[in-house]
Amino acid sequence: MPLNVSEFQQQLQGQGARASLFEVQLAFPGTVAGRGNAELKSRFMVRATTLPGSTVSIMPVFYQGREVKLAGDRTLDTWSTTIINDEDFAIRTSIEDWMQQINAHEGNTRTLGQYKTPEMTVSQLNKQGQIIRSYTFVNVWPTDLAPVDLDWGNQNVIEEFTCAWAYDYWTVGANGAQAGLTVNASINL
Repeated sequence: MPLNVSEFQQQLQGQGARASLFEVQLAFPGTVAGRGNAELKSRFMVRATTLPGSTVSIMPVFYQGREVKLAGDRTLDTWSTTIINDEDFAIRTSIEDWMQQINAHEGNTRTLGQYKTPEMTVSQLNKQGQIIRSYTFVNVWPTDLAPVDLDWGNQNVIEEFTCAWAYDYWTVGANGAQAGLTVNASINL
């Protein structure tokens, strides 16, 4: 029996999740400069991000000339954010300071004992602004802070930059509560 448009619309809960309705909460170690201001601003200044993905690898085993595919280990990609840069450079300054404490430019030393922050969150919102799903990244630290391009020809453009984050695993919650799904693996860097 062929389906029709009305049946499709009935199945599309809330007329579909919108890619523009999300919120990110960054967190920084206590020793990072400007931590409080950067954490507050992150809810507003993270312009783009991703919901996490993961891959369960295939582990081939051969039996009498035939390949049998078994589930291997899970790998996780880095988490990426695109951040709007305002004139106080709050978030960028905090990320730069954090990375400096992880590995100093001039001395190749670490001054930060625990360089991972316990968690950061990206939440998907519905059209009423309520959290319908949240992903919490656990044991997070910045791995790649992109340069900011400057150009006299860029008129009416606000600066932005990307930052890639490594993490140990992520958990997922629904309606602001943990739903019990935990994805636990080390990412491949």
